Amino acid sequence: MRNSPVLAMALLMSAILFLSCKKNFHPVDPADEEEQLEGYFFDDFSQMDTLTWLTPTSGASVALENGALKITMSGSTKYRGDFQRIGGVPINVTNYPVIAVKMAKPPKSNCFFDTNLGAFDNRNNNHTVIKMASGNIYYWDLSRGSLGSTPLPADSTINLSLFQFKVADVELTAAQLANQEFDYPVYWVGAFRSIEELRQKAGVPTPTPFQFTGAFTHPGLLHTSSDLDRIKFLVDNQKPNAYGSYQLLQANGRASASFNMAGPFTKLTRDPNQTVDGVAGGAVKSRVENDFLAAYYNALMWKITGNVAHAQKSTEIIDAYANITTGIVGADAELNGLYGFILANAAEIMRATYPAWPASSVAQCGNMLKQVFYPTLQNFRPYAHGNWDIICMKALMSIAIFTEDRDMMGRVLTYFYHGEGNGSIDNYVISSSGQLQESNRDQPHTMLALGSLAELAEMAYHQGIDLYEASTNAIMRGYEYTSNYNLGYNVPYVLWYDYGERNYQDYTPEAISAKNRGNFRSVFEIAYNHYVHRKGLAMPFTLQVLQSLRPEGAPFGADHPGYGTLLFNQWE
Repeated sequence: MRNSPVLAMALLMSAILFLSCKKNFHPVDPADEEEQLEGYFFDDFSQMDTLTWLTPTSGASVALENGALKITMSGSTKYRGDFQRIGGVPINVTNYPVIAVKMAKPPKSNCFFDTNLGAFDNRNNNHTVIKMASGNIYYWDLSRGSLGSTPLPADSTINLSLFQFKVADVELTAAQLANQEFDYPVYWVGAFRSIEELRQKAGVPTPTPFQFTGAFTHPGLLHTSSDLDRIKFLVDNQKPNAYGSYQLLQANGRASASFNMAGPFTKLTRDPNQTVDGVAGGAVKSRVENDFLAAYYNALMWKITGNVAHAQKSTEIIDAYANITTGIVGADAELNGLYGFILANAAEIMRATYPAWPASSVAQCGNMLKQVFYPTLQNFRPYAHGNWDIICMKALMSIAIFTEDRDMMGRVLTYFYHGEGNGSIDNYVISSSGQLQESNRDQPHTMLALGSLAELAEMAYHQGIDLYEASTNAIMRGYEYTSNYNLGYNVPYVLWYDYGERNYQDYTPEAISAKNRGNFRSVFEIAYNHYVHRKGLAMPFTLQVLQSLRPEGAPFGADHPGYGTLLFNQWE
């Protein structure tokens, strides 16, 4: 059948309409048949024969070589090699919020994404990493931050005249210097619709999120009902080791029913540069720590002694903060999760054991925990040492259990196994012998993280999930390695950088740290109880620590519950 004039005209008009729409789009990635929206770019250096990037670093150089952008750094004791896109880049946060670069940069360096509007979130070393066999991917999600102090508008394209990645303060090991490893390759730089699309490009699937489907158990944070009954039995029968720990608890002024609360405060902070309710931030921190520990210790004393004055003191403190505290301010915000975890444990005990605490007050406490802590802790802290991630996880899990929030519980469990930060289990316990990410930093931080991992695992265990057994008893391996070294023995050590490959000045990748070696924190009983007395495994070095430490006493600050010889004693 021949085409009619009407049909021919319709086809012509359709072609004109198609072309008029198409001109609004940027060129298509040859590897992607789908047309791209405004804000798209992807510079694949294996496909380029013209240099479109330069290095602004004095003495450094850039060249296309072997399918990559080769950056040769300059410097003497510390090295630098930034790279900058000629002509800048148009970005659109709605269409392509994820900026990513694949490169094999030097592992210990300060790296940040910088523009004419400022660096992402006004700081360096805040990238997230996807580990690859050849060159890692570093990315920044603009939907979760800003460039400098400039809010990024939605549905609008911004032309950035300066678009660069800074790789500075590079420290090379003796071996790298000997091999003259002064250059590194960049494979591609681009913008992506989502982290999922970025992972698809990299061939690294997004991990399947953990779904918590079990029934919540209460009390079910650090202590179950049987745990609390056992603690009371140990004290009533004056079992020597447990009773010695109890006497230390009893002598602590924060366990007294006559404790004088310093708060409540409208905001929580650890930042000495902040002022809250007329009180300097450092004082706010110490006073809140005391108040929250007092709520927890009085809850324990109520269960042990039956003295209602302890119950009244605990709920008095919980209610005071639940009714007035609205947020967290200042630097190191995520670390406020340490005492948020303590408060949640106090509330969990009181809800289960003190019927006189009204349901409305229980609900108000749950609301406060979610509204104050969750916004700060929800994304963990992947660009910090691992104890930060772990602190976020244990605080969030305590809140999730107290409020029966399945989504929050699943979020924590997913990050524990798969988080792109130093605190997920395989990124913190990094060797078969039990070396830790912070073993090359100092010993107090390793013990802080180990204790927090055990506390996280203890809560999960009470909810029917065994994190203790993750990665072939990784937590036990970490305890044994740290105990072994802090007892004065030699341990195997492998070269290690932090997961994000940042130039923290408080660690060396080439050796374990002897800083504060042999100063033990009260965090050993909880893990020993699980692995040895529940599971029948051996922890000989941890036992040596406990033989010198028992009875465990107060924690450092409010970092842990302390008094483990009483609270986690299933052997006496």
